[in-house]
Amino acid sequence: MLGFLLLALGSYVASSGHISEAEKSVMLENTNRIHLAFYVLCSVGVLFCVIVGIRRHCIVFIMSLIGLLFVMYLGHRSATAIAVVGVAYLRFRNAPVTSRVVKLSLCVAPMLFALLVYKSMYVDIKSGSWSAASERLRVENLPVSMRSGFEPFLTYMQLDFVVSEDFKLECSNLWKIPVSVLPFSDKIIAVFGGDPVACSYHEQVKPAFFSGYSGGVGANVWAEFYSLFGAGGVLILLGVLTSFFGLIEAAMRRIQSPVLLAGLVLALVNFSFYIQRKELFGAFISAKRGLTITIIVFVLAWMLRVALSQGAQRVGSCLKRHRVPVHGADSIDNRPTH
Repeated sequence: MLGFLLLALGSYVASSGHISEAEKSVMLENTNRIHLAFYVLCSVGVLFCVIVGIRRHCIVFIMSLIGLLFVMYLGHRSATAIAVVGVAYLRFRNAPVTSRVVKLSLCVAPMLFALLVYKSMYVDIKSGSWSAASERLRVENLPVSMRSGFEPFLTYMQLDFVVSEDFKLECSNLWKIPVSVLPFSDKIIAVFGGDPVACSYHEQVKPAFFSGYSGGVGANVWAEFYSLFGAGGVLILLGVLTSFFGLIEAAMRRIQSPVLLAGLVLALVNFSFYIQRKELFGAFISAKRGLTITIIVFVLAWMLRVALSQGAQRVGSCLKRHRVPVHGADSIDNRPTH
């Protein structure tokens, strides 16, 4: 089922025009739920194969890796980063990281390097400017290329500005989190007059501190809570995130389905790693998207198993009803022995 969905959604994304679009802002405007589902499904496929065993589902694993590379080519690094952190969590969940720090570093460092450098060159690659892309890989240019892709420079700069300037958000998207649990929550919020963009942390912080910066600056959840609740907001956020982690871990101990476990790992990564560049509302939406997609995959796989099982039972019962008796068998078996 995962392989079929990867192929179907990947074909849609490939034919949607994003391959030749170099402007990320235009590409984001034309992104719909199917695009987002494919991005998440690539991460789910990798985590699913790690949970059940890569050898058992090597085709799905290869398809998921190709999908992640394709998504990176389009200009989205988050799916790959989340998958890498999710795999690291699964590998070291019940083992001390210090015992395998060398192996972890050797595995993660090249991937982190690739993610950092690729942001500075993906526009050149998509536009076919291979000479400009190779120029960014020159030794003397690598530090600049890595800094341009290292978003914590921007996100933690926001925290410094918010604290030093005592910046306060005029409005917040926190109240929309309970509503976002519902399907198509963006439509429901729009009905009540709530614009998730107007009150987003990014739209309020960027004009205040990064007005001369052309691209997006992401967000900082710690700065968001500090600007809303002061220093006590840090403690509030710690309590909220700790509660989320406890609920996710409790669910992981009780759920047996590998697909659903992959969705829970995605939620955990969104609330721990990826939340560092998001506001809480955005992290919640990302976690909900991952869980929703894995639930859909689980239901579709269950329906397929039920349909195949019922079909096999009907074929078996049909064969039994129309079984042709072997004539003369009784007379041969019961014939006299004298």
